[in-house]
Amino acid sequence: MESFLDTLVSPMLMEQTGQLVVAALLGIFSLARSPSSAIAIISECKARGPFTETTLGVTVAMDLLSIILFAVVVAFGQVLVGSAAAMDFRFVGV
Repeated sequence: MESFLDTLVSPMLMEQTGQLVVAALLGIFSLARSPSSAIAIISECKARGPFTETTLGVTVAMDLLSIILFAVVVAFGQVLVGSAAAMDFRFVGV
């Protein structure tokens, strides 16, 4: 006899959960900014001042936030998908 939890968590739902985890990871990758492009624009324009320093600070802070969010999503993803199951990127086209 199947338990109530087995009825709720069907293989289709597990597949959607894996897709949700992969989508969250791809979203975090898109959050990251390139500090090299910010530095190139600043050096090309020879910009100086508080706005320039704030721009670089925000860029570095966003990269740090991206790393932290990546670690959190991977940890939650392993719990949701299960450590024995692998996250499948085939539906993305990779």
